[in-house]
Amino acid sequence: MQQTTNLNILFLIAFLFGYLYSVYSQDKTIEFTQQYATDDNYIGAKSSILTVNYKNSSPFVLLSGYTKNVLFNGIAYYRLKSNNNWSEWIEFPEAHEGEDIDRVSLGAAFIEKSFQDIQFKVDKANNSKFVFRLFLPEFTKINSSKIAAKKQILAGCVQPAFQGRDDWCPSGNCPKSTNSSAINPTHIVVHHSAGQTNSSDFAAVVRSYWDYHVNSRGWADIGYNWLVDPNGIIYEGRGDRIRGAHSPCMNAVSTGICFIGNYEDSTQPSSAGMKALKDMIVWDATDKNIDVLTSGYVSALSGNMEHISGHKDGFDQYPSSNCTSTACPGANLHNKLQTIRTDVSNYACYIASGNIPEKPKSFGAIRSGSQKITIHISPVNNATKYAVYSSSDNINYQKTIESTEVSITIDDLTNGTVYYFKIEAINDDGISEKSTPLAAIPSTENSEFLIVDGIERRTFEGIKQYQYPMTQLGRTFSSATNDAITNGLINLSDYKLVIWMLLDESTADDTFSKSEQTKVKEFIDNNGVFIVSGNEIGWDLVEKGDSTDKSFYENYLKAKYVADNPSPNNYKVVDNNNVTYNLDQSGSVLNNTYPDLIQTKNGSVKSFTYYGVNSTSGIAGISYQANNGGVEYLGFALEGVTNADQRKDLLNYIFSKYSNLLAVEDNLIKQNIRLYPNPTSGKINISNPNNLELESIEIYNIYGQKLFDDIQNNKIDIQNFARGIYLVKIEGLNGKQGIYKIIKE
Repeated sequence: MQQTTNLNILFLIAFLFGYLYSVYSQDKTIEFTQQYATDDNYIGAKSSILTVNYKNSSPFVLLSGYTKNVLFNGIAYYRLKSNNNWSEWIEFPEAHEGEDIDRVSLGAAFIEKSFQDIQFKVDKANNSKFVFRLFLPEFTKINSSKIAAKKQILAGCVQPAFQGRDDWCPSGNCPKSTNSSAINPTHIVVHHSAGQTNSSDFAAVVRSYWDYHVNSRGWADIGYNWLVDPNGIIYEGRGDRIRGAHSPCMNAVSTGICFIGNYEDSTQPSSAGMKALKDMIVWDATDKNIDVLTSGYVSALSGNMEHISGHKDGFDQYPSSNCTSTACPGANLHNKLQTIRTDVSNYACYIASGNIPEKPKSFGAIRSGSQKITIHISPVNNATKYAVYSSSDNINYQKTIESTEVSITIDDLTNGTVYYFKIEAINDDGISEKSTPLAAIPSTENSEFLIVDGIERRTFEGIKQYQYPMTQLGRTFSSATNDAITNGLINLSDYKLVIWMLLDESTADDTFSKSEQTKVKEFIDNNGVFIVSGNEIGWDLVEKGDSTDKSFYENYLKAKYVADNPSPNNYKVVDNNNVTYNLDQSGSVLNNTYPDLIQTKNGSVKSFTYYGVNSTSGIAGISYQANNGGVEYLGFALEGVTNADQRKDLLNYIFSKYSNLLAVEDNLIKQNIRLYPNPTSGKINISNPNNLELESIEIYNIYGQKLFDDIQNNKIDIQNFARGIYLVKIEGLNGKQGIYKIIKE
């Protein structure tokens, strides 16, 4: 006993403070914060006691918690005091739904009896600060309203009626995410909620899940797309075609449906709930061309998964993946999945995806003349023809043509204007979803740039971010999907400069697959200029990748990965000329919370830094020039520079390094402005006989660094410059430019 007392003294808990606060609206929340300061091996670090005096004033209490100490790998417990007697210590369940980004979360536990006090303890405390949360929903007022079917698919699969967010959260305190990611699901993942409650107030249960997922797990919204209760009522979670947070390896490609309840032990799924689950699946499968009786490839698994699968199937079949190890959806529900597949396939309205063409993923929009753009399409299985839709603003699309051909030329276009295109695949059974948009500019000469859309984790159509800067800079481009590159439909080698868009693409979707890496290596090895940007490239290829990925990153992207986020992140980057560019932080384009912090590697030089971050800690972008090619890699998504003029200036800063490769320059500038003598030993004269109005005259070295723009009396004085090659950029008032190469002897 004396030894125990000494241990308790030796490992006495030092807590900073415990506090609770209440938010009164429809529901009440209590948060209790506890700072532990114990030895890592000490078991039984107790918190102070929190008095609640809960007297069944709500349907239940949902208990959860988390710590921001991501190294914590212990177990947390709680106990309740009722009628002056403490219960045994109860272990928090394991959190199973999806990944935690910046924390370690505890599973949620329902408390359905009155109690006076609650106390917590952890083992392996490791100086962790824990937040324990008690969510006390008020009883939901009876609300029988449902949102009627929104869609009827072809032969008659109707979207089941469901309770919208205003129904299950009438107070309005459960908002949707303002930064949701749109996806096109190929699979449906079935879950159970694991935590068991006897309450029949399922609207309150859904609110408790929202609170747990948002405030304890740190997610942007409730993790599931849809939920079904045992009475057969369907609830809208994140909703249709929105990326969920229910299964790390499947979030990007699946609809997540949660059957409320714990079906691991003795409880069987109710017949009413099963019917609603099947109704939801048949609508979702027919809407998204999902064949419920087959399996399909999932890139995050590098293998196939049943199109209708349980949460546990990912890890069980691919234990080396980043899938969650879990019992979900419980043995009693998981055992019924094959029956669900069969029953759904027998619905009269169900149309198997094998009959309807898939959405076209491999195509390109390629300039083919001064007034022509040709759409090249990889054949889609079961498609008999294709429809091309065009737009000049990426908002209003009109069907331009239907054709049985896979190369379709659109003509009578305006030279120098950006046109957007979407594609549908068609057969007698139906029409596919429209493709992601691509764009191109008809021009007299071949396109200077090919823009590759490498985005699977689609939250924003990045291609539209190039319309203003490219037209203002007088540059021309075609575009293609990454699938069109990997299967050889479009060849990178046909272009001297390639811009590869990745936005916030990350590990679940591969920033660069092995086949993409092969194509990019060939392009760079043949002296192409490769411009790539994205928030998670280093995280994916180095932190989460294999040795091949790391080699590609360091030897071809010429960078060393440092960290997943600069500190501080001021949402600004600065180029070598000390020009600042503002990154989106509102979520209107993409979430720039986690851009990569990088360093130079294998001969590259710094091109961008993060505002307020010392470059010795890491930088924002690198530049590498060799022979007539080069690599420009940015650890942030350049499409996230929301100001159009800043985005133009950023691209021009990069392009100016390769002006000798840009065949098309503004003839007006070149025809009216002459620089002489060239080569020169000191001063260069600017001849402007027609008095063309100029916006600026700037001088750069070959690394793209602006040296000065102080031009006096139409003369450029470079007497003090070192011998070498310099670039003079002259810009007119209309934004058109001329780039001149001068030699200092």
